[in-house]
Amino acid sequence: MSTPRDEGRDEGTDAAEPREPDRDELAPTAVLDDVRPTEVIQPLGAERGEDGASVETGTGRPRRRVKPWAIALVSVVAVGALLVVADLVTRSALEQRIVDEVEANLPEGVEGEVSAHLGGFSVLAQLVTGSFEEVTLDVPGLEVRGNPLDAHVVAAGVPLQEGAPIDRVTGTVDIDEASLNQLVEIPGADGEISLGEGTLGYGTTFQVLGFDLSAAVTASAEAAGTSVLLTPVGVEVSAGGNDLDLSGLAQQVLGDEQVEVCVAEYLPAGLLVEDIALTDGHARVAFTATDIPFEEASLRTTGTCDGS
Repeated sequence: MSTPRDEGRDEGTDAAEPREPDRDELAPTAVLDDVRPTEVIQPLGAERGEDGASVETGTGRPRRRVKPWAIALVSVVAVGALLVVADLVTRSALEQRIVDEVEANLPEGVEGEVSAHLGGFSVLAQLVTGSFEEVTLDVPGLEVRGNPLDAHVVAAGVPLQEGAPIDRVTGTVDIDEASLNQLVEIPGADGEISLGEGTLGYGTTFQVLGFDLSAAVTASAEAAGTSVLLTPVGVEVSAGGNDLDLSGLAQQVLGDEQVEVCVAEYLPAGLLVEDIALTDGHARVAFTATDIPFEEASLRTTGTCDGS
């Protein structure tokens, strides 16, 4: 027997297939009067305050706050870093400017590649004061009339204003035996100059009773401002094969007078020789000066010996 529900259903239709409900079968959704608000689950370590806001307790992770002093510290470090960078850039630019100026104003016949270094902590602060604490110049392989030597110069209290005096200048010149013989002449000397430990040697000639005698002189060197003074300390005399008694001639050759060798003509005007050190095949001359005008003419003009 078929029921009303079975009427209108095809025999092959699956019994489990859903059907659409009739409108009359749809009932309105019931409204619950007792509705509770959704409960908010607080994180661990947090409690509610009187106003309902979440308050962290000591059992949870505390919220970190940036301290004002930390912000100030970061700002100071950032500003300091910028000043350091600015100082380095300024220092490099000024050193290059010094190199260009020195190379362009070297004395005639003098050539070389100069390197410069500005001393002191802050170049920017030195610019404010109006002078550089220290300027160091190195010229390895400086050529004077085609002869190489090494120069090292340190200037202290260098003004920014052209024409103002430099407080103090010190430096050294290192020269080998070959360059020395090309640049320096010893009055009355013959042949080449030889450099030994603490002394130098040179040859000279003189006459005794019509005979031409040759002598090899060994002398010490002493700094004397614009000159170097040579004091004979030993001599070897030869008579060209003549059988002569040469006793006592050494004292005549040595004499009591020192030989003056001018060196100021190789240095900028105002520099004075302070010391000279001699080693085997090498000489180092130390010089100094005070209150040298800071201007192009100071570099271009060489000195003269006293009385010349």
